[in-house]
Amino acid sequence: MPPKVSRPWHRALRAAEPPPPDAPAESEAAAERPLDPLVAEYLQHLEHERNVSGHTLRAYTDDLADLTTFVARDGAATAEGVVDWTALDRLAMRAWLGHLQRRGLARRS
Repeated sequence: MPPKVSRPWHRALRAAEPPPPDAPAESEAAAERPLDPLVAEYLQHLEHERNVSGHTLRAYTDDLADLTTFVARDGAATAEGVVDWTALDRLAMRAWLGHLQRRGLARRS
């Protein structure tokens, strides 16, 4: 059996404390940091090759920026915001979905 690997975002599965009242919203914080190069490439693909609507592109941009910020906050990204996307697993995605639910988003959002 391989040794158990600890991943920093697994701690996010536990209930997180709410942010302080003066803290910027997740989407505001995400807008301040540059997009991960792979995320930017994917968004260009959606815009130019898949020809998605502007609203769809904005929604994907916001969601992926929030996800990048979430995993970067838990130590899965470099200072430049580059995420090791291959290291994300099912538990990391569940942690992010739980984070969204704690922020008040419905499951269908």
